[in-house]
Amino acid sequence: MAKVNGAAVGGDVRGTLGGFVFGKGISGAIIRRKGTVIKRVEGEQDTRRAVWGYLARKWKLLTAVQRATWAVWAENHPRLDVFGNPFQMSAINAFVSCNAVAMQMGETVAVTAPVIDPVASMATFAAATGAGDAGDVDLSWTHNGVGLADDYMQIEIDPGHMGQAIAFTTSRYTFVSSTAGNLLLVAVAGLTEGLYYNFRARYVDEFGQVTAWLYADATPKLTV
Repeated sequence: MAKVNGAAVGGDVRGTLGGFVFGKGISGAIIRRKGTVIKRVEGEQDTRRAVWGYLARKWKLLTAVQRATWAVWAENHPRLDVFGNPFQMSAINAFVSCNAVAMQMGETVAVTAPVIDPVASMATFAAATGAGDAGDVDLSWTHNGVGLADDYMQIEIDPGHMGQAIAFTTSRYTFVSSTAGNLLLVAVAGLTEGLYYNFRARYVDEFGQVTAWLYADATPKLTV
């Protein structure tokens, strides 16, 4: 399905239609033929769907007062659509959005919405070839504000490419418990030598409230 912003001709079209993918790049509108996707029987997507289904059932058990707190939270926390336009989530979407992230971190489901926003966010994020063992990449970041020990850093690792060597693996998500302070460092070990890795990270509070992603890239340390 393609989403149209304005007139279909001369407007902004995003999505798929008639076997083609419509998008936008630096040079302008892009249209390409849609590739065939092989659906996995199980994996990250299936886990996410299971979590959403579980939280949808939990929503039905909430009281009217509890649901009202999520409606207020959604009103105060607009999101952006694929065109970059702000929109307001429904109360149930706000409940699922926060709690799905919180469950990934091992936190319990919150029946009422958070009353304060995350106390910190990412200020800088950098990746460099590791100083330790082969296959290591060192990540460092600073926060706007002071991170809490109960909050988390979410780090996503996706292999990219170096030259013509391309590798595809399942995205790896890591939640690193934060510590009070500003300059933090973590070593990511066991990466494949010779590949170029893209990283993104964001500050997440214990209630599943997220902040903006920051991006960095590096190659792992080589065996010498």
